[in-house]
Amino acid sequence: INVYDGTTTSFNGFYNEIRWCYTDSTLSKKNTIASSLHYAIATSKAYFNHKNIEVNNPVKVLAHIQELVDPSPTYAPYNGAAWVQSKQRFEFGDGDNVNVLPPVSVDIIAHEYGHRILYNKFDIGSHVTNDTVAHKYEASAIHEGISDIFSTLVRRHAYGIIDWKIGNQVVIATSNNLPRDLSHP
Repeated sequence: INVYDGTTTSFNGFYNEIRWCYTDSTLSKKNTIASSLHYAIATSKAYFNHKNIEVNNPVKVLAHIQELVDPSPTYAPYNGAAWVQSKQRFEFGDGDNVNVLPPVSVDIIAHEYGHRILYNKFDIGSHVTNDTVAHKYEASAIHEGISDIFSTLVRRHAYGIIDWKIGNQVVIATSNNLPRDLSHP
């Protein structure tokens, strides 16, 4: 699992890997987010390995994204989390600390990891954002529903608890879709 800082690049144009170092005797916010991401992805990866459905591709994570994954005007500034199939990597923002904290909780990461599994292991279609794919809405519904279920299963596997709310650890101001409550879909 490699976590890279999406706000900086090295002299050769590649993203700089975050190495979880301390600055001034404290863990920086960026490194705290990266450490939480690493833990949540390792937890999700362990679950999918345990169930023999991991795809065995390297796990790449780009953190601290300020750009939009999809630059369409319907998206707010990038506070979210995404599996980007075309780039074969996860991308995570830092949250805006008004509506959401950094989206690095195990449930959110497991949901995004579920998208990775559905694309790469089961070859289940494209997401609704791809306008050229037949049955794009059905594929999107499958992706979102199963990824939500994976989120709950990973958390149960890791902690032994069942919590039907996804995103409740990072949402500050509740909205129409956050946190997502699977007990009242």
